[in-house]
Amino acid sequence: VRTTDAFAYLRKAKRSFHLIYVAPPQYENLWVEAFHHIAERPHLVKSRGLVVAQIDPKEYEHLSLRDFDLEQERKYGNTVLLFYRKTS
Repeated sequence: VRTTDAFAYLRKAKRSFHLIYVAPPQYENLWVEAFHHIAERPHLVKSRGLVVAQIDPKEYEHLSLRDFDLEQERKYGNTVLLFYRKTS
């Protein structure tokens, strides 16, 4: 868990993670921005690792990401979890 500006951290992070959980403030499309930052730096996610977004269903938009596939989508009331698996 990091308590810092997420986008600044993503820009300079050198580590790789098995799991990145994205749960930004809702209704600002920040989850999309976070996913684009991660997709531009695929070294952040280990091979076959997961990036999970927690969003409101109204925020959903399909993302085509070069190194990630949408593997699963789960809905819990007014929350959606999107599971993107790194393909390599």
